[in-house]
Amino acid sequence: MQSSVTEAIAAHFGAPPAVRVHHSGPSALATWEADLLGCDASTQAFARHITLDVGEHAVLAARTVTAWDDPMQTYLADLGDRPLGTLLFQGERWARASALIPLVEGTATFGRGARWHDAQSGGNLLVEEFFLTPLTDSSNGD
Repeated sequence: MQSSVTEAIAAHFGAPPAVRVHHSGPSALATWEADLLGCDASTQAFARHITLDVGEHAVLAARTVTAWDDPMQTYLADLGDRPLGTLLFQGERWARASALIPLVEGTATFGRGARWHDAQSGGNLLVEEFFLTPLTDSSNGD
């Protein structure tokens, strides 16, 4: 079974990261996001923007988005400060439904995105992750 980025960060830094929610609510969709979610770019979306922090340092920024009327909107809104991995990596309900898409923010930040599908509700999420600290460096995040 796959493990979440949150688990990989905890293993790398020796402590679980804290989830800091920066936004959870209405959002616009970029055209490529709408295409992956199978809706029109004018569709109202629900987005959750977070960072995973180790100590005082943000090590990952993420945007998770779904169409406003998608069944996953409620689940995403109710996550609070829990990591998304608590939803995606429990049981066989969720599966990655697209190839990983490389995303670049500026020149120094690696990012990736993927659509996830919930077999139980038929819902979809687009998860975008930006790695602010390489998980291959030897820093401990403090």
